[in-house]
Amino acid sequence: MTAAKQRAKSEQTVISDHELDGQTLRIGVIDVSLPTDDRDAFLVIGTDLSTQRAAVYDSWWRFTGISAVMLILGSLISYFLVGRITAPITRLREAAQKIPAEDLERRVPVTKADSDVGQLAQHFNYMLDRIEDGFDQQRQFLDDAAHELRTPLAILHGNLGLMDAVDP
Repeated sequence: MTAAKQRAKSEQTVISDHELDGQTLRIGVIDVSLPTDDRDAFLVIGTDLSTQRAAVYDSWWRFTGISAVMLILGSLISYFLVGRITAPITRLREAAQKIPAEDLERRVPVTKADSDVGQLAQHFNYMLDRIEDGFDQQRQFLDDAAHELRTPLAILHGNLGLMDAVDP
């Protein structure tokens, strides 16, 4: 009664924490005295915070543990799914790296033509076809140019061979 009297304020609810036997209690004190009555009257409502805090901490630790497990599990699943999804691209990259610059006749194997990676492999092979055609055209041009230059040079060489070096 004295603790309630000390905490009570007229026309206000006073909420405070109180330690009792190792437990934390939250106490609400309301002055309910009547103006016509000389007696002090208080409405005291108390709740055990220790039990509530223990339940909150227990829930927090469970939530943290479950979250950590789900994060690790989700990360592992994501790692394997991403590896599975990117495996065709990795195989395409490795196959493209094995094609040497000297041998443009090799092609990347196309596994599934209806997939995006399969279409990428087809376009890569098409690009290799165009590059190979360009090199073939370049070789043909150089062979033709060499032939066209050799003919007049051979004639000049032959004529120079027939000329007498001492005859001006």
